[in-house]
Amino acid sequence: MLTAMHENNYTRDYTVCGTFGKATADFSDAGKVVEKTTFDHISREKFERVLAMIQGANQKSLIMHSNVDLKSEEAYDLAVQGQLCPKVKSPPLILALRCLEFSPPDFTLEIRCMHESQQHIRKVIHEIGLELRSTAVCNKVRCTHGMALLHWTVP
Repeated sequence: MLTAMHENNYTRDYTVCGTFGKATADFSDAGKVVEKTTFDHISREKFERVLAMIQGANQKSLIMHSNVDLKSEEAYDLAVQGQLCPKVKSPPLILALRCLEFSPPDFTLEIRCMHESQQHIRKVIHEIGLELRSTAVCNKVRCTHGMALLHWTVP
């Protein structure tokens, strides 16, 4: 069943809570702390810019895995209609990334993705922290829309 879900490119939406200022071995709040950092230099504007950069990189990857020419009218039309989907096996892709709450050190995101795993979502939070010259861990991942609603509490 999981293989069929992967091949059909189902998307899932998650609400993800994170905290700036520490890094752990498994990217979760409960993991062994490997680094503590400052986060007072992080503004909402910088945070939103990093989210846009990550979403843009994933959109480009989606087009590449869709087997359409990036500069073609077909790619544009499919993207506008929201009908781009991978034609070949693709890595985890983030289709949308939006900040719901920003109250440093804590933040909450809404993420729409496909082919993801809990570890991938945690790693995205970690990478956001690194892009902002800090660190971040994932506190909670909750599936809000998808084939099967999942609720992952980070161990």
